[in-house]
Amino acid sequence: MRLRQRIGNYFLNKELEGLKRVTMSVPLNDVKRVGVLFSGQDDVSLKAVNLFVERLRKSGKSVRCMGYVSREKAAETLRPAWGLEFFTQNDLNWYFRPESRNVQSFIEEPFDLLIDLRMQRSMALPFVVALSKARFKVGCFNESDHGLYDLMIRADSNMEIAEFIGQLEHYLEMVGPKKDGKQ
Repeated sequence: MRLRQRIGNYFLNKELEGLKRVTMSVPLNDVKRVGVLFSGQDDVSLKAVNLFVERLRKSGKSVRCMGYVSREKAAETLRPAWGLEFFTQNDLNWYFRPESRNVQSFIEEPFDLLIDLRMQRSMALPFVVALSKARFKVGCFNESDHGLYDLMIRADSNMEIAEFIGQLEHYLEMVGPKKDGKQ
C-alpha cells in the first residue's frame, strides 16, 4: 500500500473513532430517503446504478446519487448523460478526503438508508460513507471496511454490479426495524 493511502486510512480510522451515531434499520419498503454511492468508472456500472435508482424512485423513495470518477472531463460528460451527481480526484484533499460543497451536502443529508455500490476498494468513497449522517449504511463486504457499514453483503470477485444490487435488495427487504446498533 502506498504511503498516501496509508495516511488516508489513518485519517479515516481517526474519523471513525470519533463518530457517535445511532443506527436504525428499516425494511426497504418503508425507507423514504436513500443515498446511493457508486464508482462511475464504466458504462455497465452506470447503467445498473441508473436502473436501480429508477426502481427506487418509482417505488416512491427520494433518492440522491453520488458517483466518483477519477477525471473531471469524465464527470462533465457523465452529468448530463446520466443525470447523476459526480465528484472527482480534484474534489479530494491530499489524503483522499472529499472537500467539495456537493459532497459535503451529500454527507450532511440524513438518509434513512445509505447504499454504497462500489465493488472494489477505493480511497474516495469510504470517507463519504464514514461521515454520512445516514441512519443505516450498507455496502459490499471488505475486511478493511468493517467499521463503515451496519450491514455488509459478501460479493464474489467476479460478481457483476447488477447481481450485487439484486442481493442487496433481497437482504434489505428482510431487515427489520431495530435501533441503536443492536442488529
